[in-house]
Amino acid sequence: MDSVSARFRLSEIFEQRPEILMPEAGTSLVVYGAGNCGRDVLRVLQDAGYEVVAFLDTRAAADSMVGGIPSHRLESPEASRLATAGLPVLIAVYNFTADTGMIALRLREAGFHSVLPYYALEAKFPGTLKSRYWLETREYWAERREAIFQGLDLWVDEESRGIYLALMELRLTGNLQLLRNPDRAHQYFPADLPALKEPVRMIDGGAYVGDTLAAMERYELEAVAAFEPDQENFQALKIWVEQAVGLPKETVLFPCGLGSQTGWQSFHSSQQAGSAMGDAGETAIQVLALDDVLPRFQPTFIKLDIEGAETAALNGAAQTITSSQPRLAICVYHRPDDLWNVPLLMRQLVPGHRLFLRYHGFNGFDAVAYAIEP
Repeated sequence: MDSVSARFRLSEIFEQRPEILMPEAGTSLVVYGAGNCGRDVLRVLQDAGYEVVAFLDTRAAADSMVGGIPSHRLESPEASRLATAGLPVLIAVYNFTADTGMIALRLREAGFHSVLPYYALEAKFPGTLKSRYWLETREYWAERREAIFQGLDLWVDEESRGIYLALMELRLTGNLQLLRNPDRAHQYFPADLPALKEPVRMIDGGAYVGDTLAAMERYELEAVAAFEPDQENFQALKIWVEQAVGLPKETVLFPCGLGSQTGWQSFHSSQQAGSAMGDAGETAIQVLALDDVLPRFQPTFIKLDIEGAETAALNGAAQTITSSQPRLAICVYHRPDDLWNVPLLMRQLVPGHRLFLRYHGFNGFDAVAYAIEP
């Protein structure tokens, strides 16, 4: 799809409406997914006056209960009776590992005719769900239409434009059949993009427990600076680095976050990969601006997966990026406007690089913008 066709398609997406909307309050319904997300959905539904009569869950045991409500497997006789009764079912699954498009198809095959996406509940009761990431109202997207179109024009290949369009369609319509083939095996190193130039001087923002570093075994590493503010994750990262083979002597670990300036910030810890900075965090962490702490590092590759702090971290590394012109792999899914604001900032910092978009998780998660050097 060329740029002109892509812009026309984006205009069409803005005119679409969700096919399935939430029923009126007081309706009895079923919730698919009895994990933390499902329990949060139960809270929202009950507060709004809905009657949740059952959960469906792949791990449900016989006679199991969740919040006082029975939980069944989809293949159980109880689930068949719920489907025969014509009850709508809401999919309370919202993460990067679950193929919700397949879940929706399985529910329809089981006889459920009204299958509601997680998006439908957010659209009906905006701001009430705990896990939201990019979920926003149609008014939000309409107000930012011009910027969204600017973001579409950044990508150099058809696949990137197609992914951008699918991400916007998912957000506006909740169509779960979109983006069902993520490249989970090559996050930060897509096989269809040029390999990193060696030797690599890497900044790993959101190093977690060393998973990205482990994926770089095939590259010659000259230097690594890894940042991970969650203390449990950092200890696991430290142990991994101590045991790893092939890391350069110039490997430095920082138990800190990244931001636009050096200081202290509130932090939600012990969320594993989801630990993040936030105003209501239970602890405070040291946040660093890369320009302050690594002024002479001269990175050739910067990866940022820092739970919504990507824009701030890029601003805090503006001098480093401008002078070194490294390759960038930056997550663009944590906040609603990251999808276009982060790539627009990348374009300013590395104007000669080519921008690509790839996704590495289900449900629109793990979308990464890549700025590839000439």
